[in-house]
Amino acid sequence: GGERRAPARRAATGSEGSSIWQVLGVHAHATVADIKRAFRVHALATHPDHGGDPDRFRELRRAYDEALRRRRLTRPRPKPKRR
Repeated sequence: GGERRAPARRAATGSEGSSIWQVLGVHAHATVADIKRAFRVHALATHPDHGGDPDRFRELRRAYDEALRRRRLTRPRPKPKRR
């Protein structure tokens, strides 16, 4: 059959089994600012335009996107103001 499947998404780990937090070099409770700072530092070293490895940069980008997604899910929502 010519059935196509979407590639399995590896949300919790990178390509070599390392967690998104290890890829970014931050702990699992890092703030959004910590995540962004770590991404910038690692992106300079891994970006293909700066001589880095494209696969490592893609892994870093996936980890960054997933970490920010998780922070948005766990961020406390403000309570509505009573009038």
